[in-house]
Amino acid sequence: MASFEAHVNKLDNRNGYIDCFWPGTLIAEHKSRGKNLDSAYLQAIDYFASLKERDLPRYVVVSDFATIRLYDLDESTQAQFTLKELRKIRGQRIIVPNISENCSLTPISLPEQFKIQPAIGR
Repeated sequence: MASFEAHVNKLDNRNGYIDCFWPGTLIAEHKSRGKNLDSAYLQAIDYFASLKERDLPRYVVVSDFATIRLYDLDESTQAQFTLKELRKIRGQRIIVPNISENCSLTPISLPEQFKIQPAIGR
């Protein structure tokens, strides 16, 4: 089950709050529109040191509420698209393997222009 603003103790003894944390599956970090998604990704990865091995996620999602980037750490891939582009592909299917059956997301598939690119692995 996912939780929002999940508290973690960071290595520097400071408190951290993961925007959305689904243990063993996903970490999501959201930033203000136009903010750097690479820094949001690094912030999400920074939380890994505070997590138990079994809770490390396969997926990292970062967003500035205009652009969404999805990293699959097991496959070392990433996909990025804007909300405007997402509206254009509504009704198609995205297959995200190994997400729990309890996931309430509607599967859609990305068009060719959203091919998965290599990502930084964990």
